[in-house]
Amino acid sequence: MDYEKEIKEWQELLESGQINEKTFKKEVGKLNFKKKMEAEKAINKEKKLRIKSEKDTKLSPDEKHNLLIRKIKIILTIIALILMLSYIPFNIRKAYSHPLSKQNLPAPIQKEASGSRTDNLNSVSMKIDYLYTYSISGRVVSTYHYVSDSIYDRISPIDVGISWGVLSMNKNNSQITFSHQGDRFLNYEITGDFSQILKNDSTYIDTHSSNNHLIPKSRDVLNKMKKIKKDSLFKLSGCGELNTYALFTELCLKVCKSGGIVGLIVKSSLVKMPVYSEFFRIMTKEKWLYELYMFINQKKIFNIDLREEFCVIFLHVNNAVNLKLALDID
Repeated sequence: MDYEKEIKEWQELLESGQINEKTFKKEVGKLNFKKKMEAEKAINKEKKLRIKSEKDTKLSPDEKHNLLIRKIKIILTIIALILMLSYIPFNIRKAYSHPLSKQNLPAPIQKEASGSRTDNLNSVSMKIDYLYTYSISGRVVSTYHYVSDSIYDRISPIDVGISWGVLSMNKNNSQITFSHQGDRFLNYEITGDFSQILKNDSTYIDTHSSNNHLIPKSRDVLNKMKKIKKDSLFKLSGCGELNTYALFTELCLKVCKSGGIVGLIVKSSLVKMPVYSEFFRIMTKEKWLYELYMFINQKKIFNIDLREEFCVIFLHVNNAVNLKLALDID
């Protein structure tokens, strides 16, 4: 670049009155700065070439050969990493080919509940009254973690936005962007062609997505909640006690490939408690539950109360065989 020519042109504009002196000084300053940076860059480049040349002259033939081998290994390692990274997303997408990913997920189910408990959550003592149980099957569209010391953030430190209906289907997942702004609301922006659905029902997005304020029962449950990621297909079951067996069973169903089998030992509350009847109904209806064996811990298989009841369950995605059931195995 001919900086002297550029400066001369700006000088002519100044003298002809087309620009003022302030603009002239500003533009000339930019040119001088660019000129200085290019000069420093050229000096540094020449310095690096000189150092490299001096280094190469000091290397013996064997050292030069070893250096070349090292460079080839680095290049091959980079190529291998690129291939691995391009392969991983494909596997992740395959994992999300769980049956729920292509379904129009049902609307939430809410039922009246009763009972209460006194608890201490993050140094906040409170009485919790159970008004409703609810069950939501959907896609996680956004999460937000609150870290302030306010009483609200200590009680409910995580918000999870969930969508259902056609909003949860893969083909519509990229047409709407959901987000949290830290204000306890779930916001959204339409980024694709979603006009046909809104034409039929302008309130569809508002009535098929929700912001869930999660209240963990313990630090262990909170750590599990923190692992909830966007785009996960998930089911939140609200009840008096958060059953991690149910959450873990659902996670296994989500990551199990078509035709795969999962074996679990869980407490029998998963299949006997009324609050999980809907979850159990879906597993049996979809034939995901392949085999179920129930037993009591009378022989102290587990080092806890011998009255505790457990069940061994086998889950099979795309299973075509009827459920096998065995109760009170000795």
